[in-house]
Amino acid sequence: MIKLLFTGVLLQVLCSFATQKVKTTLYYESLCPGCHEFIKDQLVPTWKNMSDYMLVELVPYGNAQRNYSGGHWHFKCQHGVLECEENLIHACAVDLLQSRETNKLLNFINCMVFHSDLELHKKTSWCIKNAEIPERKIIACVGGPKAESLILSMAEKTESVTPDWLGVPTVQINGVGF
Repeated sequence: MIKLLFTGVLLQVLCSFATQKVKTTLYYESLCPGCHEFIKDQLVPTWKNMSDYMLVELVPYGNAQRNYSGGHWHFKCQHGVLECEENLIHACAVDLLQSRETNKLLNFINCMVFHSDLELHKKTSWCIKNAEIPERKIIACVGGPKAESLILSMAEKTESVTPDWLGVPTVQINGVGF
């Protein structure tokens, strides 16, 4: 049902904005089963069919919590430490690819989702190679000074969803939530 709604709304918006690309924003968690289902069954197939008409923004954070202490932000994710680590990997991929290479980004995220049963390091390495992403850039991002600010940015985007945060996955089409 959600798939029909998503596709229907997207088609309706596409028809009304024939000359503009439709911005689709997905707020999600890297280990959320419902998010995995949405990415595999709706977002990626829709992108494959309508990429000429879409801009995709991915926001990996979801229901995480944050607090500031000792001069740094600390994050606690709904599905534990591994989800926080994977959210960061996704955020680094988003930062590296979203504005220029959405196909590679979605191939990487879809691969991570598809191989969710694998150990994080193995899955990440495989999916980086599969999507043809420079592994050293992702590794540098995850272990570098930019990591904290990237996740903080994802937190702030998620917390700014209005009227109210409804959980994950949350989809916005041109800034309107569904």
